Amino acid sequence: MPERGSKILDLSGKVLGGFKLIEVLGRGAMATVYRAREEQLERDVAVKVLHQSFTADEDFLARFKREAKISASLEHPNIVAVYAVGEVDGIHWFAMKLIRGQPLDEVTTAKTVFTFEEALPIMRDILNGLAYAHKKQVIHRDVKPENIMIDEDGRAILSDFGIAKALGKSLTRTGTSLGTPFYMAPEQIKAGMEVTHRCDLYAVGVVFYEMFAGRVPFPGNDAISIGYKHVHEKPASIREFNRRVDPELELYILKALEKKPEDRYSSAEQMLEYLNRLEKHESLGIELKPFDEMVPRSTLVAEIKQRERASLFNRLKALVVLSVLGFAALFGYWTLQGFANMLGGGFILGHYSMLMSTGSPPSTEKPTPKPTVKPTPKPTVKPTPKPTVKPTPKPTVKPTPKPTVKPTP
Repeated sequence: MPERGSKILDLSGKVLGGFKLIEVLGRGAMATVYRAREEQLERDVAVKVLHQSFTADEDFLARFKREAKISASLEHPNIVAVYAVGEVDGIHWFAMKLIRGQPLDEVTTAKTVFTFEEALPIMRDILNGLAYAHKKQVIHRDVKPENIMIDEDGRAILSDFGIAKALGKSLTRTGTSLGTPFYMAPEQIKAGMEVTHRCDLYAVGVVFYEMFAGRVPFPGNDAISIGYKHVHEKPASIREFNRRVDPELELYILKALEKKPEDRYSSAEQMLEYLNRLEKHESLGIELKPFDEMVPRSTLVAEIKQRERASLFNRLKALVVLSVLGFAALFGYWTLQGFANMLGGGFILGHYSMLMSTGSPPSTEKPTPKPTVKPTPKPTVKPTPKPTVKPTPKPTVKPTPKPTVKPTP
């Protein structure tokens, strides 16, 4: 599923491997489907573009390409033809035949319930497509009304073969449920059980049940409760919801919903054989296995409450342990701080702080003392005394005495 908050871009107008995307036809958990034009052959096709949340997983992409190629090898009128698989600028896509019609879920919603005559050709088409795929060793793993198209001629066509298998590990890591839980077989829900072609027969049984009852056999509000019902509860009688259903038809459908794969039909061909006998109003002689694994509702409630109590106890226990460790750490810190104060220094406290910050004890080696470098005294520069310039005395000019002129007698 696309990650929350991630924006899915509309790629209309972009060309992918010779297919020009025209418009969005729909968006699902895995991809966006576009109506596209194959330019070389001048025909309309459907192109499915994977969401970016899946294309970041290289393992998934390898599985997806492998499964898409297997799907492309299937050529049957009741299976959507895959034309090409490719990647352009980090965008992974595959092109397939454009089916003009409606998915079965929309048809079922509009009709509410089918009569046997209305449902018979659809049931036969679905089983024919599965029988062919299973002979090719291809398991669908996600049969549901959304993956069954009813074309303009009323023919049922299966899509997305093998894609669910490619999605398996990727969806598990991202926390997303694989497929729709309403149609998943018990062995797909239980851990460690082998998934075979009979999981598809179980899903077909759920689809047929819904067509005649107007609801799925195991409704619910979340995947966990629905999955638990698939594994542990018996489906209600179809005739509780639709009294017109023939008892033989009900047995025919419930046989496909047996909990153990070996108790179901051996193949899609066998289901087709029994369907033909139903059409002829022959007795099928079906006997359902006793439902020994059903868990009483009171026991189920008790188990759920016990798990809740155990979960609460574990959370409380973890909280107590964390609290004790926290108090112990504080006590140790205060104790070391007291010792440090008593010793009149910060040696112990410093070591403790270093231990808490680095996670490793300080080295016990004595640090090598650094050599003491005495500073070179700067030379004292005595100031040069300025020379004293004695002023030159001005010469004393004695006045020249004027000559005394004695008067002539």
